[in-house]
Amino acid sequence: MDFVVRHIDITFDKTLTYDNRYKIIGAVTNYGYTSYRVTLFGVSADNDKNEEDKEMQYLLRDNTRTEKNKRKEKNIEYLLQEYEENSSDIIDLNDEKLQEIAQKKKCINYFSVHYILVKINEKGEKVPIDDNFKNENKAMDVQHLKDVINIFC
Repeated sequence: MDFVVRHIDITFDKTLTYDNRYKIIGAVTNYGYTSYRVTLFGVSADNDKNEEDKEMQYLLRDNTRTEKNKRKEKNIEYLLQEYEENSSDIIDLNDEKLQEIAQKKKCINYFSVHYILVKINEKGEKVPIDDNFKNENKAMDVQHLKDVINIFC
């Protein structure tokens, strides 16, 4: 399958600096007959730096790992590892632990990007997108994507 980019729309919400750490999270958000839209967000959690500083201060004060392990239980990476062990499980965004993690952090949205991709054949002509492709890559509502971002930022 060949796709070409028909349109790119980039919106900067906050200025990025060299030392900003951010993640790019996105999904297919809409399908047309010959094209589809991919939406990406560049986000970061406001508490990333504070958590690292607290952890470093803690390690300097006390070399035991018990408190670090307690913190790890409420960490998104720890929860994702649990899901990976049972890879057939679907991640429930209404999970109490995920919601608790999401409430503790404030997401910063640096930018959003909307790509519109068009499927073409060997001659460069537009062709319809297969239903198999649409079923394998389901479209996600933009608001639902933002909810996911609030958890994983």
